[in-house]
Amino acid sequence: MVATIQRTKTYIVGVLLTSSLFLFGVLAAFGDSYQVNVVAYTQSENFAGIDAAGDFVVNVSNSLMNPGSSCGGVMGASTCFETYYVGQQSGVYSTALPSLNWDDGTACSADGLSGVCNGTHEVLGGFLGGVKGVWDGSAGSLTEIMPGESFDGGYINALGDAVFIDGSNDTLVSVVDSPAVSGLDLHMDMVDPAAVPEPASFWLVGLGMLASAAVVTERRVHCRVAVKHSRDRRGW
Repeated sequence: MVATIQRTKTYIVGVLLTSSLFLFGVLAAFGDSYQVNVVAYTQSENFAGIDAAGDFVVNVSNSLMNPGSSCGGVMGASTCFETYYVGQQSGVYSTALPSLNWDDGTACSADGLSGVCNGTHEVLGGFLGGVKGVWDGSAGSLTEIMPGESFDGGYINALGDAVFIDGSNDTLVSVVDSPAVSGLDLHMDMVDPAAVPEPASFWLVGLGMLASAAVVTERRVHCRVAVKHSRDRRGW
């Protein structure tokens, strides 16, 4: 009986390890994900820059020309900036450009597209293979995050977070790059379609392996215990 239980424990550990490695492989295979947000619909405002943490600033000075306008309550200001800090939904107004750890990247081009790059990260716009859009990602691996739209100036930091003007819709766009999947928290708006085909199916298979291991193991233990009990009663 002890030997049977020991073999059963070994079987459980083996299946659990196999299933865990399978699920870990699925997690590791996910590619970059991108959260794409429209900051503002405008034809006159523009981005002033982005910092290393992902905070970015919008130059809204042109809005001061509107009658009765103010910069966060300050009347008569000649310049105005709206800063969006990571984790905050609303911008903070100031009459002077804030002092941030700017990390704007540099102008670049690749595969007939043009935009801005920072290290291995890039956001590019134009026509790729005859398809118009805006692409984001790492060097050699681009994802079309805004099909049919355009890149008309912007910035990208070393983390891959970007801000740019979409001239096709007169919008200011923020793109947050989320390269790693943390546990099961898979919140994403835009996903690299080439990352992993049918990831949900892999999850179901992996979880199914764990469930099957538990059911099979339970049945084996019950079966062996029943046989042992029967033999003891018959005196074998």
